[in-house]
Amino acid sequence: MSSEKRWKPDVDRAWEKFCAHVYVEGLVEQKKTVARKRSLSPPFGIWSAAAVLCAICVGVAIHFWSKSSSVEMIVAQNNKENETLVITLPDGSVALLSGNGKLTYPQSFASNRRLVTLEGEAFFDVSNHDRCPFVIEADRVTVEVLGTSFRMRSDETCPFELFVKSGIVKVVLMDVDQNIFAEAGEQVQLVTNWLQKSYVDDMDAQGSGIRRLYFKDEPLGQIIRVVNAYTLEPFQLSIEDESLLGRDFTVTLDMESVEGIAELLCSVLNLKQTVVENIIYIDAK
Repeated sequence: MSSEKRWKPDVDRAWEKFCAHVYVEGLVEQKKTVARKRSLSPPFGIWSAAAVLCAICVGVAIHFWSKSSSVEMIVAQNNKENETLVITLPDGSVALLSGNGKLTYPQSFASNRRLVTLEGEAFFDVSNHDRCPFVIEADRVTVEVLGTSFRMRSDETCPFELFVKSGIVKVVLMDVDQNIFAEAGEQVQLVTNWLQKSYVDDMDAQGSGIRRLYFKDEPLGQIIRVVNAYTLEPFQLSIEDESLLGRDFTVTLDMESVEGIAELLCSVLNLKQTVVENIIYIDAK
């Protein structure tokens, strides 16, 4: 028999050192130490330690990956009761946020879902993106669309209400897992803890509450598009100079007079306006 001694790993001591290192680094929550059974054979103990180490490494990797991949959230708050805040979302959709309303949305949407959170009342004009639904989370209710326009209200002071101007909207009452689909000209209301759908006779009256629009750092092209979409007057604005359309402005516009808006823009930009039938053209002098 050879006199050379075979090296035998001290698994228990190695395990204790590893656990001490993990707790010191704060990688896992320290709990009451449970003594390992000495009856375990060395091979089994080694594989157990390796499995736990692998699991911890995976957990730490997932933790840091989730931190690095988190998306910055933007909170838009309209503190003005008599003005509607216009917000252009990352996908080009437009949200008109009523007074005292709050909209939370990411700096960039995910590839499979466009998720926002609403407190208060807003009108949404959602860009059509196939296979990427636009989802609004509100108190007790979730609204899902692909591309449409609708007005909804949900806060603690009044029951949920939604009116569809175009397209189809799916509304889900999460408490009872009730879902309902509404089309253009229909409205959905929360009545005694149940969603009810009805038809609206006067569709124009649904947008009559927009009197003053507040734009903050919005491109002029977007301002013109929103004004043309929500004015109740027969006039439309037109600017063909592309160098002007990309300029950002912060301005409050009175929607009761499109002609007044045209005069304001001409005064600020040193331009002139020409009226041809129902179109007000704004061009260089």
